Amino acid sequence: MKNNLSIYIHLPFCKKKCDYCDFYSVSELGVNNQIIENYLDCIINELEFYTPLLNNSLIETIYFGGGTPNSIDNNILENFLGKFFSKLKKITNNPDKEIEEVTIELNPQFINKNQITLFKRFPFNRISLGIQSLYEKSLIFLGRNANEIETKRAIDLVLSNFDNASLDFIIGLPDLNIKNQLKKINDYIKKYKSLLHLSFYILNIAEGTKLFNKLYFSDSTKNKNLIFDIEKQSAEDYIYICKQMSEFGFEHYEISNFAKDKNYSKHNLRYWLGKPYIGLGAASHSFFSNIRYSNSCLKEYILAWQNNSFSYKIKDIKNLKNFSNSTEFVNLLLKSMNNFKRWYEILDDTKRINEFIILRLRMIEGLNLIEFKDIFGFDLLEIKKNELYELLNKNKINLKDNMLFIDEESLLFYNSIVSSIIFS
Repeated sequence: MKNNLSIYIHLPFCKKKCDYCDFYSVSELGVNNQIIENYLDCIINELEFYTPLLNNSLIETIYFGGGTPNSIDNNILENFLGKFFSKLKKITNNPDKEIEEVTIELNPQFINKNQITLFKRFPFNRISLGIQSLYEKSLIFLGRNANEIETKRAIDLVLSNFDNASLDFIIGLPDLNIKNQLKKINDYIKKYKSLLHLSFYILNIAEGTKLFNKLYFSDSTKNKNLIFDIEKQSAEDYIYICKQMSEFGFEHYEISNFAKDKNYSKHNLRYWLGKPYIGLGAASHSFFSNIRYSNSCLKEYILAWQNNSFSYKIKDIKNLKNFSNSTEFVNLLLKSMNNFKRWYEILDDTKRINEFIILRLRMIEGLNLIEFKDIFGFDLLEIKKNELYELLNKNKINLKDNMLFIDEESLLFYNSIVSSIIFS
């Protein structure tokens, strides 16, 4: 029986790191094209490492994220994508058309007609466009280089050339009129049938980012007051967005995500449903057979996966030509952790239970109590009755037809709700 699997590919390069960003990325100021090409070759090597697993898997989704994938030189990117899809097809004998969803993240600053032509040569059937804001003042606050004109041009190019696109936004931004922004978004919805998905993320002022330092270590009273204003604005924006999305014909299916005609992000759904996936590239994460693991950062990743060291380490894979079950691959995987400088943990029962609760309650559908009992062997409602009935009485959580779920307004308190349910 074949495994159903997803693949994430991390392309961490950015022309400039945005002030709010706390994802792993590498500024291209200190990286030349040769390093980028070496890195991309290492991703192909890592893909080959998974040959025994991929030989017996059905690939459901692929996601190219970053960083800024489309900031890479077009010729280098095209060469890499050609190698990647060719290698994947050879390993899996899985025609591109059988992969349900192939997504790439794009930054509007770098999109042009040549890039659109490039991506249409490959099996991308979904584009995720990181807009963040349609207003230049907000983009400047976030430390992004894109401007309003570039952003509008990029949206038009993507929505007129692809059948399935998603736009990402950040909410809670100072001086952002959310009503005006949603009117503009609705204009795009009416104009383009391809706009099938929208994401709205509450601004997270993460420690260690430029934005955090600017607001928390500033002598300016105005900057310090902004922290409170952002929290208040985020809550107001979120409630308004939830209401408007319903009127626009978009279903709210996860805390930050809305879809038209059930065009959910299939790749992200697999994360939230706890399905197995492999991550390729520096700092990428994977989850397989109750093992959660991640790769090292750029320099160590290249050292671990470059051709001369990879050829030596890959010898164990050659012995798995008759691979027929995941146990053999799990043993190989655990053996490889030190060789490839990976961090890993094997999830115990408590971590598995907590992840199930945390991820399922992110979704509007919620957590199925019967499924929970089938998987873990006990009744969550019985074991956590004090905590759950307190939440039910406060209308922070709902129970209907064996589904435990958080309503839209209470999703603002998601972290505290989940914290009171999970096991220590």
